[in-house]
Amino acid sequence: MAELTILRYPDLRLTRVARLVEAVDARIQALVADMLDTMYAANGIGLAATQVDVHERGGDRRFEERDQLPGADQPRDHLG
Repeated sequence: MAELTILRYPDLRLTRVARLVEAVDARIQALVADMLDTMYAANGIGLAATQVDVHERGGDRRFEERDQLPGADQPRDHLG
């Protein structure tokens, strides 16, 4: 795995629109592993591909199903 360089504001590359990833292949799996290494090394709690100068995006189905989860109607803190 590799640590990637994190772009910081006001880097204009952060304003690029990411394209949708159509399939998760070995390249995407390696990217995600590198992003996790990068995030943990920076003591971060989240990292977008655009922040490491990769302008691709995927979806997270957990957010789409959020309303179906037990307790979804309960108040949440800002990390919930």
